[in-house]
Amino acid sequence: MILELLQKQRELDKFILETKGLTISPSSLYTKRVVAFFVELGEFTNELRSFKFWSNKKPSPKDVLLEEYVDALHFLLSITYTLQDTSDAGNSYITDRIAPAIDSYLDAKLHFATYEDIGVKLADDFILKVVSHISDISYAMPLFWHENLLMAWLDFIYLGLMVGFTRDDIIEAYNKKYEINIERQRQGY
Repeated sequence: MILELLQKQRELDKFILETKGLTISPSSLYTKRVVAFFVELGEFTNELRSFKFWSNKKPSPKDVLLEEYVDALHFLLSITYTLQDTSDAGNSYITDRIAPAIDSYLDAKLHFATYEDIGVKLADDFILKVVSHISDISYAMPLFWHENLLMAWLDFIYLGLMVGFTRDDIIEAYNKKYEINIERQRQGY
């Protein structure tokens, strides 16, 4: 499943670059994608409200959370294939190790009845772990980025599952947003 999403994201990103007439170096594009991922993960976190210990307001509805989560997913996919393209071992590592691990995590059945059952601190911990793993990739280059990427993916997927998203929720929301992004580009977004 994740390999199909990687291919779709590659096509979307190529379409965006061509539509905009952009030529950006791979390293600059990678940096922009990491920053965009952090921003989108921050928007998800803001809607989750897990860090807002001072507020009694509940998290946003599941559909709002899922939309923000999938926005971050788009950039995590872009980061992944960018690393895949810039490393000799990247393709086999992602195909043979990362993709199967992500797919198996997506099939996990967690037993949290509601977000409140997770515990606010647990969600925050996983958000910080994802950010840390992605941040560590640039320090681990060129030899050890694989492990950081794998851990970022697994923690990101686990975070989505903790909030109550299923594999089908994530795929359906990704595909919906993919189509919206294509249409936006066609309309000059």
